[in-house]
Amino acid sequence: MILDERDKVITFTRSPAVGIGIRNKAGLKKVTLELGSNSALIVDKGVDVDTIISRAGTGAFAFAGQVCISLQRAYVHEEVYDEFVDKPKH
Repeated sequence: MILDERDKVITFTRSPAVGIGIRNKAGLKKVTLELGSNSALIVDKGVDVDTIISRAGTGAFAFAGQVCISLQRAYVHEEVYDEFVDKPKH
C-alpha cells in the first residue's frame, strides 16, 4: 500500500517506530502520522490545585480522550496530594 502509486495519501495511528518506517518509504506521498504518546502531569508543591485540576480534566477528557497527547497519569507531590485527590471535580 505504501508503494502503490494509486494511493496519494497515507494516514497512520500507532507507534513512532512504525510511523517513521512508513514516512521513510512513502516518497512524495502526503503522510499524516498520529504517533502514540504517554503523557504525564507533574503537580509540584506550590501549584494552584484548583487551576491544575480543571486543566487536568480538560487534558484527560477533551475529545473523549482520543488524542495522542491526552493526559494519562498524574504524579502529585506528597504535600499537595490529599488536596488534589479530595478536591471536588467540576
